[in-house]
Amino acid sequence: MNDSIDILLIEDSAFDAELTIRALKQNNLAKNIVHVATGAHAIDFLMLRAFSKTGIYKTNQRLFY
Repeated sequence: MNDSIDILLIEDSAFDAELTIRALKQNNLAKNIVHVATGAHAIDFLMLRAFSKTGIYKTNQRLFY
């Protein structure tokens, strides 16, 4: 049984974000991980996801892992 979930990771430290993402992936705890650096980006992501038919967040940052 796979109980992995989608995670929105809000972390301004790229190093800490990579450590967190690596740990989540190694333990198969997350199906999709989206990393944003600020709370403002997180709100933008959530608002666009809520009102977008495709659910795709377009930005110049690398978000999906």
